[in-house]
Amino acid sequence: MNKPKLACLPPIATPAERHYWSNLPGASLAYVLSQTILQKPAGATLVICESTATAYQLEVELGAFLKESEVETLHLPDWETLPYDSFSPHQDIVSQRLLTLYRLQSMKQGVMVVSISSLLNRLPPVEYINRHSLHLACGDKVSINRLRQQFESVGYRCTETVYEHGEYAVRGSLFDIFPMGSSSPYRVDLFDDEIESIRFFDPETQKTIEAVDRIALLPAREFPMDKAAINLFQDAWHEAFPHSDAKKCPIYRDVAAGLPPPGIEYYLPLFFEQTQSLIDYLPENTSVFALGNIESSAEQFWRDIRYRYEQYGVDPLKPLLAPDRIYLKVNHLFERLKPYPLTYCSNERQENTKIHHFTFPFKPCPDLAINHRLQTPLIKLQNAIFDNHGKIILCAETAGRQQVLLELLEKIQCLPTMVDSLEDALQADDPIVLVIAPLSSGFSVEAETTLLFITEKELFGEKILQSRRRKKDNDRNSDAIIRNLTELTVGAPVVHLEHGVGRYEGMTTLTVDDLTSEYIQLLYADEARLYVPVSSLHLISRYSGADEDHAPLHRLGSEQWSKARRKAAEQIRDVAAELLDINARRASRKGYAFRHPDADFALF
Repeated sequence: MNKPKLACLPPIATPAERHYWSNLPGASLAYVLSQTILQKPAGATLVICESTATAYQLEVELGAFLKESEVETLHLPDWETLPYDSFSPHQDIVSQRLLTLYRLQSMKQGVMVVSISSLLNRLPPVEYINRHSLHLACGDKVSINRLRQQFESVGYRCTETVYEHGEYAVRGSLFDIFPMGSSSPYRVDLFDDEIESIRFFDPETQKTIEAVDRIALLPAREFPMDKAAINLFQDAWHEAFPHSDAKKCPIYRDVAAGLPPPGIEYYLPLFFEQTQSLIDYLPENTSVFALGNIESSAEQFWRDIRYRYEQYGVDPLKPLLAPDRIYLKVNHLFERLKPYPLTYCSNERQENTKIHHFTFPFKPCPDLAINHRLQTPLIKLQNAIFDNHGKIILCAETAGRQQVLLELLEKIQCLPTMVDSLEDALQADDPIVLVIAPLSSGFSVEAETTLLFITEKELFGEKILQSRRRKKDNDRNSDAIIRNLTELTVGAPVVHLEHGVGRYEGMTTLTVDDLTSEYIQLLYADEARLYVPVSSLHLISRYSGADEDHAPLHRLGSEQWSKARRKAAEQIRDVAAELLDINARRASRKGYAFRHPDADFALF
């Protein structure tokens, strides 16, 4: 069986032309875009999505369809902070953004997925990233002191041990660095002033793994923090906020001292004479695709920006830049997009009422939900396999889910061929294939031969969601125990067994009854302080609440902590009594032995 192809793939829009594609259900948009990109001779493809979640899902799906090709897939993530937040984005997000901006400029053939909110962000000029990037290779002549200055000038932080993006450490003739955009940190060994070896290492074990010939160091932030940039920031601050007392503004003071305060990203234009947008980073021959109603999403995003500006722009100690200094206006954005070929894509089926309108011959995947209440739970899937005269591609989220699907299919005597990628699945001659591919939902293609994509959503009723970043579980009881004072940072909430929640303020030395000892200093409400001997460290534990930033601050000598402990103890007793009562009633009745739900356990 040959690889199924669309009977007629519509032409790509030419510069300044507008096309309209409709009837793209499920993951069919990723399928069509992948075929379009592969047939495009050269140039980049920009896909604009309505939301961050849609952009992330499309990026994953395109990566699955283009896995075996040489087409590069990029994504510019959002900062994941609300406009004018007093928080900075995570270093991993900054790393991904800088890598994307760096690679986008030289993209020969590839696709970039972006949300409309990210596209509206003003960015540093293109030359900033190019000018502040540093390349190191084995055999290069370098100076440790000169490298320190270069690392500091582009925003890298000097630490004792390198764990995160944007950190570096120097130990004699060795220096470790975790470059932005890199998946691993590197250890560079110098012989005199020559780079002898470069190896990447595991940040958890600090053990080197493999040697490389060269590394590229991107700047650690989207704005500079060298002396010239700080001077430019100060001048721009006075011009933007002529009536503010700069010396009383924490943000101004921190930047003047060379320290980037949280939320400084919303003052990015003050570091440059002129900012640019993502459109300025696009290479030549770029085609643009818009998924959904991006104009409406852009207008809503701007309404949210204006609301937050009005809500938070009243603090004289934290003046805010006007929204149009940080974001592109909606009409300005679409004015910038005019010269590019633009294709609007819709999930819904629409009538061909416009010029260059194309409706695809796709259909949503039929109802194939597994119903374990029936004698044959997979009857719908069984009928679909029997009725289908083309190819069926079954998509599982993970290897574990793939094994579950395989066991279910064996019950209806269906033995699919297992392949490694969607490209292999499309090329395979077998009528039924099983592949690991994170597609959102299935669809059918009326091509030269019928092609049916079936995902877990159609079989189990909902998609198995995979989280991009999993929060480590640090709230276990064993982790609440403080084994070493170096585990605590100043300001961290801690719990004293007798006095409740306070804040750790460090160590101090006191003399009591002519005996000098070290004490742990804890801050409580009303500026009250408690001094705990180091020998009584077992009385202190970590605060294990949901959010440390909102941890309570108890008052010494009050009944607040005692009441909280008493209430918790009462609740524990109530739960214990309820469990004992349930267990007693259960033991007094004759039980009923249900059949073993093997299928349900397998699904779970």
